[in-house]
Amino acid sequence: MNLITINTNTPWGNSAADLNENFSRTNIEIEKLKLASIAFKGYFTDSTSLTNAIPMPIIGDFAWVGTPFPGTVYKCQTAGTWINTGTAPDTPAVNLDNWSQTNW
Repeated sequence: MNLITINTNTPWGNSAADLNENFSRTNIEIEKLKLASIAFKGYFTDSTSLTNAIPMPIIGDFAWVGTPFPGTVYKCQTAGTWINTGTAPDTPAVNLDNWSQTNW
């Protein structure tokens, strides 16, 4: 992303357009990141709730489906279709051993 340099010694009126252009460019990049990072569609207790919530997934979308939590991974490999991969998702873990002795 190429931002316009804002000089500190120019009148506000001369810099306002450049600032607005920088905000616009930054917003475009944020929207690109949102689209790129929202492939995970969430957790659903069953496949019916998943297809009701997201009936037309795009390739790359995935969700966790089933009980008990976290269920299995459903992926979209063909536009508009969810597939049960049969694999359990990698869930994050937090090690709480000796947490009270940690020097934050």
